Amino acid sequence: MSVTIELSAETTARLRTQAAMVGLGLDVYVAQLVERSSEGSPLDRALRTLMERTPDERTALRTAILAASRPAKPLLEGKTLEELVVGTWPGDESDAVVDAALKELS
Repeated sequence: MSVTIELSAETTARLRTQAAMVGLGLDVYVAQLVERSSEGSPLDRALRTLMERTPDERTALRTAILAASRPAKPLLEGKTLEELVVGTWPGDESDAVVDAALKELS
């Protein structure tokens, strides 16, 4: 399809410079800009890409991410993950003692 648009001389000059920087002619460069714009925002494109992945692609990516991650640190002996996340204090302080210490610090 062919479309004719009127642009200011300044806009045309900027587009021509940008096209030259990537080694394209003005017409091809503008066509690519319009096509990319019609695909939605970068967030829309990223979400579409994520949603279009097959289960095998998702598994491969998850495996690659986990392989690149540092290994998990072991839990403290006798502690569960919930106890560590919820905030069990390592000593025998009561909530009242902790509250008093926090008030003293603030």
